Amino acid sequence: MILNHPKSQVDKSWSSWVIVLLLLVWIAIAAGLRFTYLAGKPPWSDEFATLVFSLGNSFRSVPLDQVITSDTLLAPLKPNSSASINSVINNLITESNHPPLYFVLTHLWLKLFPGYGELVSLWVARSWSVLLGVISIPAMFGLGWLGFRSSLVGHFAAALMAVSPYGIYLAQEARHYTLGILLVIASVSCLVYATRSLQQQTPLPIYLALIWVIVNSLGIAVHYFFVLVIAAVGMVMLGLRIGSGGSVFSWKYWWRIYAVALGTLMGVLVWLPILPRPSSNRLTEWVHQDTTLSNLLEPVARLFSWLITMVVMLPVEGQSLPIMVASGVVTVILVLLIVQLLRRGLRIQRLHSQTKFMTQVIGGFVVGAIALFLLFTYGLGIDLTLAARYQFVYFPIVIMLLAASFASCWRAAQGKDQQWVA
Repeated sequence: MILNHPKSQVDKSWSSWVIVLLLLVWIAIAAGLRFTYLAGKPPWSDEFATLVFSLGNSFRSVPLDQVITSDTLLAPLKPNSSASINSVINNLITESNHPPLYFVLTHLWLKLFPGYGELVSLWVARSWSVLLGVISIPAMFGLGWLGFRSSLVGHFAAALMAVSPYGIYLAQEARHYTLGILLVIASVSCLVYATRSLQQQTPLPIYLALIWVIVNSLGIAVHYFFVLVIAAVGMVMLGLRIGSGGSVFSWKYWWRIYAVALGTLMGVLVWLPILPRPSSNRLTEWVHQDTTLSNLLEPVARLFSWLITMVVMLPVEGQSLPIMVASGVVTVILVLLIVQLLRRGLRIQRLHSQTKFMTQVIGGFVVGAIALFLLFTYGLGIDLTLAARYQFVYFPIVIMLLAASFASCWRAAQGKDQQWVA
């Protein structure tokens, strides 16, 4: 559905075929970068577990406290023709701490490629994650257009996502994070539509409310950390509700939002009986950190480093000293440039009521998500900054915020600021 905007909102400088052709270029670049050297690095422990459970196998077939052969150790990686979706779910519930959706989908994906030797193909398993990562490129374009009604913002978002080192890193592992990223994009797209509806004082369509609940429920079924996405969305909506003063955004426009919240809550509560207990699950003990004064700033530094890798990462580890120094200098220069463009873009967007509102929504989500990470780290002693992969919660929305800022700077540089579309 096209929302009502001023006549100047449609970006007339882009013809349809150019938009599609350029989007295909970003998709091709993303696929090329993600498929390159896909099976070059060996699987790490979590990937190993993903492969085993996705095959419907179990680790209990491997004996403990005794010498075993390599064949016995690798037995769980052998395709099992008798394994079913029920096998995948049952083994996950009893032996792991992950929700089952990604593993079930990977199980079905691996069934499509049965003839790859005695052991499961690492390339095939990772290619499923890559495929989901490539799909995120047009998804980001769609979010950019939906939020800012600008193909330029959409293309910046798609291009940044295509070449993001962090996005490539997640896509090249047989893990559930690229599927989680797609659902983050979908949930925030619903948020964008909902806030537009509230701004224009129109009810949220029932079909969209149902889609939103389904997306959030699927998100929890992919990764329990999706609850942080839901919480960040809730913080944005709460901010709008408080900011409205209870007058502009009346009950008749809000009741469907409350229905979405209730439906999402029910989708979350379904998983309570099988949620991992932090006190008894050794698989999650490593995130429980004693944040003493001596390492007080380490989580913030890690968080900043993960943010940097979302847009730039040059070779440093294992390189010669000159290359390390050169990479470090170039990285610092690029980061300073990106920060400058971000600041300038945000200033430009504040000058336009339409882009200002949507920038507040997108920026509010990013700030809320990062605040939740810091709350868990410093308030609860659960350091969510220890692993780069956990930052998938807000990664695509950081890219969207950068894309909107870069697009506004681009138009300002071309003297087309007055034609900026929101």
